Amino acid sequence: MGNAQTQEGELVYLKCDGDLFNHRDDREITPETAGKPLIFIVPHRFWREHHGTTVRVSYTVERLDDVSQESAVALVRMEV
Repeated sequence: MGNAQTQEGELVYLKCDGDLFNHRDDREITPETAGKPLIFIVPHRFWREHHGTTVRVSYTVERLDDVSQESAVALVRMEV
């Protein structure tokens, strides 16, 4: 996920909300990942089970000053 402007020690939480079930993942920002785009791997099963539906994807950054920054929700239509 680009443009989150993360710093070492912050936490990033990914949320994928589907009609059938949800997927959550998180990353702690390290010196190597600070300021760089993050890559989250969402299991194939999640996408497969939501074929033909719309999935809501968003992320939250827990800042070092205990303030949360939430992204807008992106709607992803799952089709072949």
